[in-house]
Amino acid sequence: MKALVLQHGGSIKNLQFEDIPVPKIKANELLIKVHAVALNPSDYQTAEALGELSFPIVLGLDVAGEVVAMGEDVKRFSIGQRVFFLRKMDNPHGGFAEFAVTPESFLCEIPKELDYIQASALPGAGMTAYHIMYDRFKLHAGKTILIHGGAGGVGSYLIQMAKLNGLRVITTCSRENEVYVKQLGADFIIDYKKENIYERINEITHHLGVDYVVNTISGESSTKDMKIMKFGCELAAIAGLPDMTGWKFYDKGISIHEIAFGNYLTSPDKEIQAVPAKTAQALSKLVADEKIKVPEIQKIKFEEIPKYLHLMKERKTHGKVVASML
Repeated sequence: MKALVLQHGGSIKNLQFEDIPVPKIKANELLIKVHAVALNPSDYQTAEALGELSFPIVLGLDVAGEVVAMGEDVKRFSIGQRVFFLRKMDNPHGGFAEFAVTPESFLCEIPKELDYIQASALPGAGMTAYHIMYDRFKLHAGKTILIHGGAGGVGSYLIQMAKLNGLRVITTCSRENEVYVKQLGADFIIDYKKENIYERINEITHHLGVDYVVNTISGESSTKDMKIMKFGCELAAIAGLPDMTGWKFYDKGISIHEIAFGNYLTSPDKEIQAVPAKTAQALSKLVADEKIKVPEIQKIKFEEIPKYLHLMKERKTHGKVVASML
């Protein structure tokens, strides 16, 4: 089969197109013919950061396709069924290939209202956003949320979910993405390249601060967020925890949520392992019921994946980039 293979870590340039054997499956696994795979920052971050692990590896986290083979212990699915899943990080048979492998426990059926392209845009970004909004935050309508990177995959879902739950949304993005995030429902848009984010937030909130923050940027950025947090604020940190060195205990009663959704897939606890599939089902129902939309999708060819991973790293994409295998 044709695959985009990572032979060793250190750079996106180490991804090479090769012909490799179709992977074998274990008793609890399924072989999926990949129809679409969405790109994520985790893909290029993994390619750059992997050290001494077993190589070669096929990356690709967000996979949608058709069941073509099943292990003898698989009970809930059938040959020909349309499915999608979030790949476990140490699974070497990801979606950047004609065929991928996943355990049954991580798999979810694609609702009839969605096609393969839409389904592939759900897992990584959508499931992370759903987990933050519905599993971690204690939401109250009328409160204010700051969402960094509103034009990105996670941000695109978060803005819609926040509005669905009656929140007032402040988001950051570049000027070229302002129309897009406004269409998603953002109430206030800050151009992070030209404006002082925290001065603008103080203007918008009359120096009261925000009730929720989702930081998709870095630990350094989430540290800066702490100065515009309202009493009782909740911070969801996706890309790094804030530095608490200068923080006064018993000051604002904040809650910090470390978001490591992918680790649900690696936990030895079966109850925790079941969370991703339940999240996928709930998220896909929101989309199928038209309560939220899949973010704007840029459809590319399989051969263009390395190019768009570079563009994603440079923050020159928005919404979801999806490679079609059809």
